Order: sequence, then structure tokens, then C-alpha cells
Amino acid sequence: MKVWIPTVIVAPAVLLAVAVAAPASADASEYTSYLRQHASALANRYGDQTLLKEGRKVCNAVVQGASGGDVADMVQRDLPGATESDGEQIYYAAGAYLCLEF
Repeated sequence: MKVWIPTVIVAPAVLLAVAVAAPASADASEYTSYLRQHASALANRYGDQTLLKEGRKVCNAVVQGASGGDVADMVQRDLPGATESDGEQIYYAAGAYLCLEF
């Protein structure tokens, strides 16, 4: 019975770590699919390749210490017409699907 106690305690911690961990590999199609759903005007205006380039730039900025707000501002500068919400969506999508370092 004592064997099960550590398993019960450790298992939730392992599941939590897996749930919040960075992706094991970058998934560009999931990234662009997410942006088409959550930032559709931006996705229609710029297309997948431009958004992928910006997503990779976001990854690099975050690794160098940029905050979410800094990233949203950068996206607005890089992609004219992008809103703060668009920048936040790119930040989230990059972290969830592109950035292995997050």
C-alpha cells in the first residue's frame, strides 16, 4: 500500500508539468490554424508565411527577455494594422506551438 502513496502524489505533479511544458517540437500548422481562428483579420491580411516569421521573431524576443507587452508592441510595429489583441494572440500562439524555449 505504501507504494501507491508516492505514485498518487507524484502523478498529478508530472501531469501538471507536461500540461504546461513547451511543445516538444514546433508545429507551424497548429500555430497558423490558431491565428486563423483567433486573429482572422490579421491572418487574412498577412498570410501564413508572414505570421510564421513574426512568430519566430516573438520566440527570439521572449528568449532574450521580452515581456508579453513588449511582444505585443513589437507585433504592432512589424505588422501595420495589427491590434494589441492580435499581438497577444501571436504571443500566445507562438508560446503554445512554435517556441521550444517557453
